[in-house]
This record gives sequence, structure tokens and C-alpha cells, in this order.
Amino acid sequence: MGVRFRHRSRRGRTPLYHAARARLPADVRLVWLASTDAELAGARDLGLDVERKRGWRGFRLTLRARVAVVTHGFGDVNRYGTRGALTVQLWHGIPLKKLHLDSPATLRLPLLPDHPLVRNVMRRAYRFAGRGIGLFPVASELVAERIRSAFGVRPERVVVTGDPRDDALLTGSADERTQTARDRIARAVGPLPEGAQLVLYAPTWRDGAADPGAPTPDEWTAIAAWAERSNAVLLVRAHPLGAGDYARGPAVSHRVRLLSPPCCPRSRRPSRPSTGS
Repeated sequence: MGVRFRHRSRRGRTPLYHAARARLPADVRLVWLASTDAELAGARDLGLDVERKRGWRGFRLTLRARVAVVTHGFGDVNRYGTRGALTVQLWHGIPLKKLHLDSPATLRLPLLPDHPLVRNVMRRAYRFAGRGIGLFPVASELVAERIRSAFGVRPERVVVTGDPRDDALLTGSADERTQTARDRIARAVGPLPEGAQLVLYAPTWRDGAADPGAPTPDEWTAIAAWAERSNAVLLVRAHPLGAGDYARGPAVSHRVRLLSPPCCPRSRRPSRPSTGS
């Protein structure tokens, strides 16, 4: 097993890597696959066993892997070598919106007409990929139902385990959790006004279309005035693939802050698990 790594996302999948390393025999090799020089260097800084995803070594490692762990798709590893591995799909969010087979947008291709034949080909491709997933852990029964439908995964391969990312919401007392969260946010965006309430806005990706939620200049002015009156700070965490400009907000008011991946890791190329031998 291995995990694709992005050098700035050190709080992403590294806990999984270390947990697996602590539990598995020493002769089981865990490999973190990297796509860029920066990812390679970042993983090495953390002392991980890392190789490049592309090229002969990445292909050979994926080909020999018994388990491949991904968070987006087979491209997280060397997609040409996954046939012999048990592929574990962790996904990278809760499907509150429609995905893949359930989303008309994903069944269309750029430069091709929105034609039933094209949608049919795309539908078959998604179902073929879904059949290749050996295990899909999910957070709840509601999520399990949506994942089975969206990915075309066999029902017995979707297992409700809970989401380890939510453990932080249950660790320590309420006061301790609040203080820890505020301290971490302050380290990421700068000092917060005394007693300010924090409001998070985290828009989702809209399949490449412009984000209709991105405020206009007049709306930013109104938001800034509201934040000042309410002693609030608006934290904006835009989707890394979203087409929307939120940079104007901090320019209008110090009460609008942009959250970057090191605080809440999910960067443009989110940390993606990969292969192992």
C-alpha cells in the first residue's frame, strides 16, 4: 500500500500511512507515490518511503502491490498497473451533491455534443471503474447508499466504518475543542479579534462552471459591514478546482480570511493515497 502525497498537505493521508506502518509487519513495504519533485521532496522530509508515480518504478510498484489506496481514482496510482491489487477507495469528501453516474454533468465530454451515445459511453466507463473497487469505506448508511449508486460499486464492497477525519470533533471537552480549533485557525490566517465568532464558507466544485456564490464588490462591502457589526470573521475555503474569485474579500476587510491547504488540507492536488507492494 502507498499514498500519493502533496508536500503542503501534511495533515492529509499521512496519519493513515503511519497507522498502517505501526500495525503491519516490517517486511510489508508501504510506498507513498509522488507526482512532482515537490511532492517527492516533501515526502522524503517526513521520512516516508516514496517513489515517483509515473515511469517504470511507479508502474512496477503498482503492478506488484497487494493493496492500492486511492482518494480520487485509479490515476492516484499508476493506473496501468492496478489489476492485481485490492483497490481501497477512501474518497475525499461526503457526497452531499450528485456524483459520477448520478450527475448529468459528469456524463458529458468537452468538445462533444450532449448526445445519448456519449452519455452511454461515459456511463459504461464509470461502471467499469466501479467494478474495480474492492473496498469503499464510508461514513454512514446514507453515504453508503449514495456511493453505491454514484460509483456502481457492488453493495457488499461499501462498508460503513465512520470517518476518522471527524474524530477531531470528539476529542477533548467542548471548551478544549473550541480552543484548539481557534488556535489552529489563528496560526493559519493570523490573529483573530477578541471574542469574534467564526463563520466558515466552503463552496463546492460545480463541474468547472463559475461559482455563483462568489460575492460581487457590493456584496463584499455588505459582508464586511455585517462582520464588523457582529464581531465576526468570515473564513472562506474555496474549492481548489472551483472557478470563483474570493481574493477580493480580504482586500475589503480584515474580517474576511482565506483558508489555505496547510490549515485544512485539501489542496489543488489533494493528498491521494496510492500503492503498495
